[in-house]
Amino acid sequence: MKFDVNKVYTAVNASELKIGDKVYVADRLADLKRIVEMDQVEYVIKIGAIQKENEVNRFIVKDDYSDDMIDYALAYLVERASEKRKKTVYISGQITGLDEGASTRLFSTKRRMFSDSLDMSL
Repeated sequence: MKFDVNKVYTAVNASELKIGDKVYVADRLADLKRIVEMDQVEYVIKIGAIQKENEVNRFIVKDDYSDDMIDYALAYLVERASEKRKKTVYISGQITGLDEGASTRLFSTKRRMFSDSLDMSL
């Protein structure tokens, strides 16, 4: 993916991001550029929190391996949390809601039809 400086967030403009936005994170610009240009999707992560303005590393994300919360200085926006739309899918007369294109939940029945996430990208 081509590196776009307009998608880079620092301590200065961190408040423009929202919790749940999908980003690449790093502490050094060179590392962030490398991750973005190599399009390493395994490094895309959701922002869990944004620290106050007196912190240098304002972006907080959850480490998938240890469940620790880690702070970073830089974030590169991949996808806004609000860009995902809620979709409704009809399966065998059952109404299934899809939130954020991945998680599923049933509205018309108490039992769960399926537990795996579905990719309903347009």
